[in-house]
Amino acid sequence: MSADLSGEGLKELAKNLMSQSVGGAEEMAAMMEMMNIKNLKISNAINKETYLPSKAEVHMEMDMEVEGQSIAMTMVMKSIISKQNEMQEIKVPQEVIDKAVQS
Repeated sequence: MSADLSGEGLKELAKNLMSQSVGGAEEMAAMMEMMNIKNLKISNAINKETYLPSKAEVHMEMDMEVEGQSIAMTMVMKSIISKQNEMQEIKVPQEVIDKAVQS
């Protein structure tokens, strides 16, 4: 499944994708506001036996003006998703349980 995107709402979609995959969401959002996104291609692969996502790829071309200089960037993010539903037990330390406050 893939999409080649352009037009209105592209910057908002790109911000959403970046905030999901990169830490420092506030800094990334500020940087995304300065960017002119020229092209965004998204590709996802689904496991046909489990119907769970198995791969994702984002290819984004953008430019921006910083301190009077023009910068052009191409970003490619590739993700492989595996071991869904194979999580082991999550154990909360007793100290955390003892100090927990209900609101």
